[in-house]
Amino acid sequence: MIGLDNASNPQGGLGDEQLAWFDKEVTKVPATSRLIVFAHRPLFPLQQNWDWFTGDGEKALAILEKHPGTTVFYGHIHQTNLAKTGATTHASVRGLAFPLPAPGSVPEKKPLPWDPTPSITSSATAGSCSRPARRCGSIVRSWANWGRANS
Repeated sequence: MIGLDNASNPQGGLGDEQLAWFDKEVTKVPATSRLIVFAHRPLFPLQQNWDWFTGDGEKALAILEKHPGTTVFYGHIHQTNLAKTGATTHASVRGLAFPLPAPGSVPEKKPLPWDPTPSITSSATAGSCSRPARRCGSIVRSWANWGRANS
């Protein structure tokens, strides 16, 4: 597991120093081993006009291409999303503080009213994450397995 800080920089970037460190850390992990990366913002340009991207995320994604089947868990968007860039799977879950609308679905991002029945949606998989917590854990494991199976 590797954690990245793309929240401290006001422009939402990683910076050259962290990218160099990240490259060294990814290189240490055998290509046959699972790799999980955590970040605050999505590393890919999900919705740039809503600030849902990492400024130099394409550099991090290029590093991850050296390790096929990586899963990146991120937040920032306060909603469930599953995406794939190259051989990397990206997954986020709905925020507890305030959920936000789907990217680009409304003119401006504003918190949505609370819905106690969240669902997981993507073009690749669908399901729901509800109590008990064991079910949510199985969904996270499914995401990680989906990334490996579809790489």
